[in-house]
Amino acid sequence: MPYIDHNAVHESGHVIIALCFRIDVKEVLIKSSRKYAVRCELFPTQTAPKAVYGMKIAGSIAVDIQNHNENRSDDNGFGKEDDHESDASCIACLVSYWRNLGMTEDRILEFDTKMRRAVKRGLLDHWGLVEGLAVEIAKLNPSSSLDALQIGEIVSDIEPGFFEQVKSHLVDA
Repeated sequence: MPYIDHNAVHESGHVIIALCFRIDVKEVLIKSSRKYAVRCELFPTQTAPKAVYGMKIAGSIAVDIQNHNENRSDDNGFGKEDDHESDASCIACLVSYWRNLGMTEDRILEFDTKMRRAVKRGLLDHWGLVEGLAVEIAKLNPSSSLDALQIGEIVSDIEPGFFEQVKSHLVDA
C-alpha cells in the first residue's frame, strides 16, 4: 500500500479503538487550523476511564505501527502534556486522577503497559481497516469531515462483521 499521511493514520487509530471500546464516534475532521480531530461522544459517568485512555493512546500507536512497517520516523502525534488539545494532556489528567485515588506508580505503569499491548493488538487485528479509513481521512481538506455515516460505510465495506458489532456507536454529528 502506498504511504498514507501519518495524521490520517493517527486519527484512524483513534476511531477504530474508540469503536472497539464502544465509544460513540461522530466524525473525523480537519479544523481550519489544519489540525486533525476525532469527535466522540463521551459520558463521564458512563464511559470507563480505561476506554478513554485506550482511545487516546491509539493514534500514536497506529503511527508507530505504520512507521515500523514502512521503516519511517513520522511524528506519532501524541503531543505534549501542556497542550490541552493533545492526547498527552488527556492521558496526564487520567494518570493524575488515578494517583489521587491512591493508585501507585507501579500499578499505573503496569496498567499503561497492558493497555498499550491491548490497543496495539486491536489495531493490528483491524489493520486493513485502519489503513482503509486513513486513506479516506487523508483525502479531507481543512474544514471538512467524514461523518459517522461515511465512517460506517467504510467500516462496512472493509470489515462487515466488525461493522455489525459497532454500528450503534456511529452516531450523527
